[in-house]
Order: sequence, then structure tokens, then C-alpha cells
Amino acid sequence: MAFRKLLPRRFDWAIHPRWDADRSHASFLAYFSGAARRAGYSEHVRGSGARRENRGWDVLLTDACPDSELKHEIHHNAALLRFLGASPSESPSELWPDDADWSLAETVWRHHGVRDRDLVIAFGLGGEPKRQWPIEHFLHVSNTLSRERNATILIVGGPNERDLAEQFQKRSAAKTVIAAGFTTLRETAALLHRAAIYIGNDTGAMHMAAAAEVKVVEISCHPQNGALAHSNSPARFGPVGIEHRILQPKTALTPCVDGCSASEPHCIRAIEPEQVLAAARELMAEAPVLVSQEAAYERR
Repeated sequence: MAFRKLLPRRFDWAIHPRWDADRSHASFLAYFSGAARRAGYSEHVRGSGARRENRGWDVLLTDACPDSELKHEIHHNAALLRFLGASPSESPSELWPDDADWSLAETVWRHHGVRDRDLVIAFGLGGEPKRQWPIEHFLHVSNTLSRERNATILIVGGPNERDLAEQFQKRSAAKTVIAAGFTTLRETAALLHRAAIYIGNDTGAMHMAAAAEVKVVEISCHPQNGALAHSNSPARFGPVGIEHRILQPKTALTPCVDGCSASEPHCIRAIEPEQVLAAARELMAEAPVLVSQEAAYERR
């Protein structure tokens, strides 16, 4: 497949930026693409299972980065780019909605009767099954914050999370706006800029919220006593660049050890709604909350 689809395009570079075990076999894909330069992390990095699973794979690369220091994935990517001779910025991630995206966001808020000074709280309900905090807990948190702060709840996510969002809306006592499955990534970014805080699972939407400079309460399935190099570890994949709180189970629940290995919500169930509420209240009390659409646009 790589020979047939990629080889004729004669790529100059193929870059595989995953720091730990290459379980997707992207190094082979890069090799068979025929790219003149093939860059990635060396088989000798200390990521989860990397040395064991990637043994002998450095021969597939022309440029094998020896970065073995555990750090956030953003900083790993920057290290790889520096290894290749680039000078990446160390600034946090960014989003770039265009005028059409901002206009769509305005239309959505106007349609739902959300005024400039109304409080909006973004929720991320989806993600990999083991990363999904129970919807009953989310409902308790949203109903409580809506009652305390008269908040509107914005549900963000992908098309696979639309049904979950609609279940939430049917059972919620709070005013709820569903973007999950209805908006593009850039439109979602424009909507997130309006939120005061994001509360949710470890998903792409969480990282989009952080890039939109929204405070984050991450509900993580990864236990505090888990491996720091694990693919669910907030040390590698937590929010960066903004004020945040990360809630994790204190310990892995049997039979999990280094990280949650279940195929359904398991370790994450140890996190209680009152913990999430306390973290959200703390973040919203630390500084004046940005809630006006005009102020949100000034972030662009």
C-alpha cells in the first residue's frame, strides 16, 4: 500500500513524532514510503515498552532522535524538530478560527439566548471508553454549577459523541448547547473561546480548550501511582499553558497496575463528583472569569 500510494509522490521527508513504542508501525510506513529522509525517535528511548517493542527499528530511519528524557509530548515534538535543525517556539499550542468560525459561534450563542455576560462552562464527555467518567457524575456537576452560577453548559466533541451529548441534554437541568458532532474543529475552537472553564475527560477537546486559553479540569483515568511514561499519563499528555487541575485515582484498581488497562470505565470511577466541583470552584474563584463574547474575541 505504501509503495503504491506514497512512493510515486517522492516525499523529501517522513516524520514520525511518537516518542514511545511504535505500535502503529509508522516507522515501517515511513520506510516503505521511499522518503529520502525518515525521522523519528530512536528505539532506545525510555517510553512505555519502546525498547522492547521497537528493537532493531532504527534501521528504518535516516534520523533517529535519541531524546530519552521524560517530558510533555509538546516538548518531545519540539526536541525532535530541534534535532532536525529547526527552531520551534516553546509557546503553548494555539488555535486559529477564521471570521466564518467566529460568526458561527455568535449565531449559536444568539440562537440559544446566551448573552455576553452569561457564564459558559464547556464539558467533554467522550473519549476512549476507559477515559469516560460516568455521565451521572457529569450531570451532578453540571446541575450543581448551573444552580450555583446560572451557567450554560457547552458540550464539545466529535461525531461519535453526539448520542452521549444528547443523552446528557435530555437528563440535564441546565441550559445545554450541543456542539459535539455538529461543528468543525475550527468552529468548536471559536465556541470554546467563549467558555470560562472546561471540565472533562482526556480528549482532543481538552487540548483544544487549553489552546483556547480556557482553564481546564481534567478527569484522568491514569492513577497517581501509575507509570509517568504511560500513554495516558498527564505528565506526557496533560493540559499545558493554562491554569488547570488534574484529578486522578489515587491508586490503580485491581487488576490494573501501571495504568488503567480496562476496556470500559474502571479506575476513573474512583474520582468523585465533589472532587470535580471543588476543583472547578477553585479555578473559577482564582481570577475574574472571562465570559463576554467581545473579550473572547480579543484573545484571537
